[in-house]
Amino acid sequence: FNPTLFRHTPGHEEVSEKLEKMTLGQEKGSLKSSSVLLAAHSDLPNIRATFLASFGSLPSMHVDLWTSRVRHSVQPYMLSSLLWPATDGPLLPIDWMFLPLVELHNQAISPGQLYSDVDAVPEKVITEITRALRLVLVLEERRPHLMASLNVSVRFARLLCVFLTGANLFLHTGIQQCLVALLRLYTQPPNSLRLAVDMQIPGVASFNDLFLALITQYDAVSYGDHLFASFVLIPTQQCHDARLRRLLWSEHESVLQTMTLSVDMAPAPLESFLYPTELDTTLVQLYLKAIASGIVRPQRCSLLYLIAVHHINAFLFLNEDQSDTTEGPHAVRHAMLACLLSLQAEYVYRDVVTYDGPSSSSSDIFTRLSPVPLPRLNRLASVVKREGQNSPLAAAVNRTHPDIYAIINWS
Repeated sequence: FNPTLFRHTPGHEEVSEKLEKMTLGQEKGSLKSSSVLLAAHSDLPNIRATFLASFGSLPSMHVDLWTSRVRHSVQPYMLSSLLWPATDGPLLPIDWMFLPLVELHNQAISPGQLYSDVDAVPEKVITEITRALRLVLVLEERRPHLMASLNVSVRFARLLCVFLTGANLFLHTGIQQCLVALLRLYTQPPNSLRLAVDMQIPGVASFNDLFLALITQYDAVSYGDHLFASFVLIPTQQCHDARLRRLLWSEHESVLQTMTLSVDMAPAPLESFLYPTELDTTLVQLYLKAIASGIVRPQRCSLLYLIAVHHINAFLFLNEDQSDTTEGPHAVRHAMLACLLSLQAEYVYRDVVTYDGPSSSSSDIFTRLSPVPLPRLNRLASVVKREGQNSPLAAAVNRTHPDIYAIINWS
């Protein structure tokens, strides 16, 4: 906590400039160079006091802290022995810098202690959480080797304590600025927030349970907040288990409806949500259900809409390695193509069939192929032919998609 150990370096201004550009699309979430690293550095004495108080609350540390103060003040007559007792482990947990966050969460989930609103949270608690996050930010920027020994999954899980307190602490300006900065540091290249969802995190039964609690809390108190939504989406990147994506897309439609993140507000590089393409057939069907029912719309949450269209298109038209004679994927693909042809939402059909890839232009969220490639038309036509010339699907396609009906060889 000695400020001299965190002196400004020539790269400090460069770091502040990077942080100043970080935003999640909310004015109050944008970071000012004068209020992130500089504020954290100048606040180190107060941060030290906060952590000493947190350490003192640990039964194993109370006596040790008192002994340390007595030794420092040169009062040996107050000690029964000048020898330190034997220890069989570390004096502090490896994630000690997150201790105030964990304490807040433990207090909040106690019966009768759940804060209903940020106004109900004592100012002292808000100050302690802000200082704890500032220290984490300083350590990540100035002493990354100290944080490297702590798995990023543990660090991410500890940050989630701020969201799981029952109050919208994440809306407090100082807390939000630190959370935005830390999220960007963890997700922007060359860093990659790849969570080890199967590892044992101290105090967490399973990452699945933690993620489910996060989604439930978002649904209850987020009011569609962009920062909260960003933390919810991090575990749904393609590098993580499909179970986490299914938790969001299958059981919490109200969460999908309240998210309003645009493509340029993706909390991690966009490619991490798009590649590798989704192979979980259940999840791909959930994507189609979400956009076909209007739960996810391009006008409201273009990021989720792009993710859904991308994976649906890849599964239906690009995954040629999955043989059409394979019962599982083939049956699912056939059902989805038939559903696509029957949709009343013409824009969904058009977007999925003509999708080419994410767009770098601000005018549209993805690029389109025009005209529609013949292989895609043939695949759609084969579905209609399989249903039969007298089927309701054939009649609907003849009426709404004559270009497809015209290439069907009924003989």
